[in-house]
Amino acid sequence: MIDAIPPRRLLSSALCGLLVPLGGIGLVGCVGEKPAEPVPLELPPELTLKTVHFAGTPLSGTLGPEALSKVESEPARALALHAEILLLDALGRVDPAVKGHAEPTVLVDALEVVVDPQSGQTISATSRLAGSGIVVTGASALDVFATLAAAAPTGAREIAEGNEVVLPGATTRIEVTSGTESRLAIAVHGKDAMHARATLELTTPGAGSEILKLAEPIDAPESVLIALPSPFDRGSARGCALLIELAPAPDEGDAAASHAAAVARAFADVKRASEELVRNSSTPSAGEDTAVEALRQLTAEAPARSCLVQLGAAAQSPLVGDLALVASNDAIAVLLKQLVDAKAALLEQAGTPATFTYALEREAWRFLVTLALDTDLEPEMTALLYRHAGGVGAWPSTLQDVIARSTDRDAFQNSLIKENVLLLSDHNASVRVRAYDWLSARRAAPEGFDPLAPLSQRRDALNKLAAKEENGG
Repeated sequence: MIDAIPPRRLLSSALCGLLVPLGGIGLVGCVGEKPAEPVPLELPPELTLKTVHFAGTPLSGTLGPEALSKVESEPARALALHAEILLLDALGRVDPAVKGHAEPTVLVDALEVVVDPQSGQTISATSRLAGSGIVVTGASALDVFATLAAAAPTGAREIAEGNEVVLPGATTRIEVTSGTESRLAIAVHGKDAMHARATLELTTPGAGSEILKLAEPIDAPESVLIALPSPFDRGSARGCALLIELAPAPDEGDAAASHAAAVARAFADVKRASEELVRNSSTPSAGEDTAVEALRQLTAEAPARSCLVQLGAAAQSPLVGDLALVASNDAIAVLLKQLVDAKAALLEQAGTPATFTYALEREAWRFLVTLALDTDLEPEMTALLYRHAGGVGAWPSTLQDVIARSTDRDAFQNSLIKENVLLLSDHNASVRVRAYDWLSARRAAPEGFDPLAPLSQRRDALNKLAAKEENGG
């Protein structure tokens, strides 16, 4: 649970929606001959804290009940999250605090995508609100944060600290607001039991809003410090420091019991948020997947890249999302036209979420394969093809056959697995490595197989796999 803290430890906030005021900070004067006490950093007014859990990502927002099937509620699969948020009187405090530690990464260089939710063209080339921010990872993150916190109360004030959980397939979002115009939020989306993605959300009066998604996932156990200009327009805070610590689920003792209880509460919050989404909707399509509604509103005149980012996030389609991020403007325009042309046929599949999602992904695959067959792909697109298809990505015609004969997502993935297993026998080591890495990431690699081992050892591992399949294993 994330707690807000005045002046250093504010009242604790309940999960999912309880707001906690952070006001009541005054100046300390001097009496008689007593030496003047340091004046604490003035916090922004009407500071409140909220922590929520929901199915979906920061870009998709809360998804309906159909998304609950992708959220894992097993305590052993949920990550433990520790988070702290520190306000600074000046962002310049960060530079001396970082000295002697690992070289930080410039925040804008660590971003995968910058979204401006208030403009028509939502994808931005760079951040306007976090241009001077930095990212520090590992043990250095803890040391730098401790150095910054030591400047309290005159140079720093901690406004939130606590422990939470992150469920695979769901997002834990911690938001601090000042009044109704300034906002700083960190959203952590669980990929699996060992990895998560972090996204910042900033709102500053007069400068609008931004959603900043970090390019690299956080691998538990890992600590990450993000320092950036303060989005709050009043008070004396001019910088912020966010510390995120992710760890695997504890497996014994009181810590494991407390973790399990927090997971149960978080999953209940996720379920409640999805159900409320349906109840509060006033349109006939209230029970439909957000992705269906995003596709329904897609037009040829829409801002192509931003619309595809939103569609990929809502559908939880990694291929559509990655295409939206790395494809050229010309390629994006072609994909948008293809989806608009196929919209009526895709919407006919909307009654079954899994069928609809695969139909959407199949269109994206057809686009990518056609592009690979007709042109020389740019390096980024080639890397994307290998990422999603493994070694089979080098043979677009084979991929075309896989798409044609696959009736659903499971059949498509199973066919890709079989094709990549066949490539483990290839004479080219780079082909074997690419196929093995793709299979390993999906826990489908043959046991004991090493793509760089001698031929006899590779054959033994493949023969064992074949025998196991013949016996129904």
